[in-house]
Amino acid sequence: MNILLNAPAHKLPYLSARRALEMGPERVIAALKDSGLSGRGGAGFPTGVKWETVRNAPGPEKYVIINAEESEPGTFKDRQVLSENPHAVIEGALIGALATGCTQGYIYIRPDYRKPAAAFAAALEQARKAGMLGVNAAGSGQAFDIEIVHGGGAYICGEETALINSMMGLRGEPNTKPPFPAIAGFLSKPTLLSNVETFAYVPWIIAQGGEAFARLGVNGCKGLRLFSVSGDVARPGNYELPVGTTARELIFTHAGGMRDNLELKAFVPGGASSAPLPPSLLDTPMDFKPLAQAGSMLGSGAVIAISVRHSMRDVARNVMGFFEDESCGKCSPCRIGCVRINEMLDQDDLGQPAHHALLHELADAVMQGSLCGLGMAAPNVVKGGLKHWVKDFS
Repeated sequence: MNILLNAPAHKLPYLSARRALEMGPERVIAALKDSGLSGRGGAGFPTGVKWETVRNAPGPEKYVIINAEESEPGTFKDRQVLSENPHAVIEGALIGALATGCTQGYIYIRPDYRKPAAAFAAALEQARKAGMLGVNAAGSGQAFDIEIVHGGGAYICGEETALINSMMGLRGEPNTKPPFPAIAGFLSKPTLLSNVETFAYVPWIIAQGGEAFARLGVNGCKGLRLFSVSGDVARPGNYELPVGTTARELIFTHAGGMRDNLELKAFVPGGASSAPLPPSLLDTPMDFKPLAQAGSMLGSGAVIAISVRHSMRDVARNVMGFFEDESCGKCSPCRIGCVRINEMLDQDDLGQPAHHALLHELADAVMQGSLCGLGMAAPNVVKGGLKHWVKDFS
């Protein structure tokens, strides 16, 4: 089943928003919990729990933020949703506002997403004219509208607290947590912040029920999600599939297998910040817990196929170079550690066991000492590479 891609575009009127008003906040949040919907931006936090936290947070001033920064290398699904199905995102955010008491929304979108931003802006105007947004959103008696905020293209601003700081005119750097944005986010007020895909699935869940969405998963997993597949495959693109679909099916069925008859050497299951895995683990269900047990993570669901023509040391150097450049510099483990790892990856005599041990030690120091997810995940490519392809690091 396709809900967001390869399906009729979501349109006005927003019937799910009206149904959410009839259901009331408690039943809406219960449906989200039943659905198993979790954050699709990478963290995977249960959506229903986040909504409940914002609803229960004290104070009349609360905000919704749609995260459309989408800077994880290999991830390009949200821009397609914004371009082809913007009303699903708007209605999902509206339902979130009605259920949690938020009266103002924002979408934080990267600057090079000009066409998706234009499509979203046009959909906003249509929703306003239809009375779905404004001083009496969807006839609820509650004010709610959405404003577009353009980011500066910084990877770190995909992290929720760095995004919020950027929106407030501060440096785009992460904060220590707690407090979490659901309690003290934008302007230090409770903030419901999720990525584009997460909000876009909400209208279907409200219309069909949380349990119906959960049943769409396979291999013991719940729901659907979007996978961005790229690298050495015949048909790169976005694929909407059950959570729990295996990487083998993603790469060799939906993405058409390896291009030019190349042999698969490794696959990255969750964007550049996830650890690469060998072909022997292709049958791992693509979900948070199975991939964690396999030594990687689902992240943003960006699957990158790597052929035998590539050295995993070169892959690690490429990825670590990216994270060195994108580090905000706030904490020294990430700021200095990424540089030191790259210096080691550039050495000619890296093949000595003592050097491998030091590389592991450096990676652990960065991952354990960093303030946010960038540093915590950046060395995954090194750790995974040394674990499965140690000869490439000689």
